[in-house]
Amino acid sequence: MFVDEVLDTFPHDLTFTGTDEGDYHIHAAATHCQADLLLTDDDPRDITTTENVHYDIICPDDFFVLVTKSAPPKMLYPIIKEQIAYWSKNPKHQQLDEALRRADCTEFAEIVRSALQRMALMSEI
Repeated sequence: MFVDEVLDTFPHDLTFTGTDEGDYHIHAAATHCQADLLLTDDDPRDITTTENVHYDIICPDDFFVLVTKSAPPKMLYPIIKEQIAYWSKNPKHQQLDEALRRADCTEFAEIVRSALQRMALMSEI
């Protein structure tokens, strides 16, 4: 998986089947750069109502799960440690897995919760 393109502009004359005209630019940019994945929290129908596009629309939860499952198993531990260190400075911080659940990243929250449990057992925190 690569993020390898930044667009300054996008085509203004593509066919648009989405339900939200304000999201035309998202479809046009993904089409123009021939993206494989389009990461958005929008309803996919806002961007396109046809399956005849070359990109798949993926929500943040699915994206984080995909990245985590594609990486070495222990890659998540240092990331979790960094997040704990960062958020623990905020007196009103939430548990990391709870914050992810509230952000509708429920499957990734479960992965993080399990990792936190393993880390606690290994005394890595």
